[in-house]
Amino acid sequence: MLQRPRITTRSLTYCGIIFSAGLFSAGLTPAFAADPTGDWKVEDGVAHIRVAECGGSMWGAVAWEKTPGGIDKNNPDATKKARPTLGIVTLLDMKKNAANDKWAGQVYKAKDGKFYKLRIKLVD
Repeated sequence: MLQRPRITTRSLTYCGIIFSAGLFSAGLTPAFAADPTGDWKVEDGVAHIRVAECGGSMWGAVAWEKTPGGIDKNNPDATKKARPTLGIVTLLDMKKNAANDKWAGQVYKAKDGKFYKLRIKLVD
């Protein structure tokens, strides 16, 4: 779950992240936003993800780490195992479906080095 690191007025919810073991749902809470752009605090507080629009899609990257110096040690690509987690792209190519006000794309989870399908939606 991600949260904006300030007072909130709306919430954004993962409609679903599909894991191999089943379905996992997480919530996000933005502040004064009509879309998911901005900085989001990961639920356990270990990182902030900066979400921005780029070329018609939403992308998110690690903008802050509680414990600096993390590395992507669980990445299945051996050439990426030593890269820093700060700056790593975690939300990939989130495209908006205007009909239902949802975004769909992928999320990279550095804790296990896997990509998952992701859908997010703003809710009141």
